[in-house]
Amino acid sequence: MKWVTVHGIKVPEEEMWITQQVVGQFKRSGIDIPKTVIDIGAHIGSLSAYLAKQGSERVYAYEPFRPTFKVLGMVMEQNAIAPDHVRLREVAVGDKAERRTLRAVGANSGQVGFQFAKKYPDEHDTPVRPLWKVLSEAVGFNHDIDLLKIDVEGAEYEMLYPGCRAEAFLKEYVKNVQIDIHEIHHPQFMCLEERIPEHYKELELAPELLVEYLQSIGFKDDQVDMAFTSKNHNE
Repeated sequence: MKWVTVHGIKVPEEEMWITQQVVGQFKRSGIDIPKTVIDIGAHIGSLSAYLAKQGSERVYAYEPFRPTFKVLGMVMEQNAIAPDHVRLREVAVGDKAERRTLRAVGANSGQVGFQFAKKYPDEHDTPVRPLWKVLSEAVGFNHDIDLLKIDVEGAEYEMLYPGCRAEAFLKEYVKNVQIDIHEIHHPQFMCLEERIPEHYKELELAPELLVEYLQSIGFKDDQVDMAFTSKNHNE
């Protein structure tokens, strides 16, 4: 495996483009380097490694797809990042504790999720941890969550909706959210439809409704698609 340096971190050459995208998005956001980070859908750990190198004190990286998770561990080793600095979690994150099937689209390890209607050769069952429990892990150590990053290929709608189990933690402890909001009225997402909360029943409007929900609990939206939302706790 050939390694290259992008934004000051070593990553596999074939993952250079996604590292440029993910880290570049954070740098354009204007958000200060966060002390405590939860990275859901961490992929190979580009953002987790970058933030750890830039001064983040605690990073929790969640990546459920085993082949990608192995590379995530290698990225941390290549960048000399200690296990207690970026804590790796090989589980998916959702609304409730269960087991579900993950599917990968071909060889693209950046497209892995529950939502793909078609069966692909590369799939496996994975445990799912509720978002509220993920947030409480960091909060339990008396830390606010300075950045919650979510990139879960459409499953964001299952965990972020009015009255969701994580809402109290989101309102009280999460300062900033980086979220990749997906269009879910595409046919590839139809197998998710039965799990989409009633709030998003008009699938074509789901991205806008998700942004409105985050705003309703105190966040300010800066972007629409690859969206950064932030919240001022002093208001």
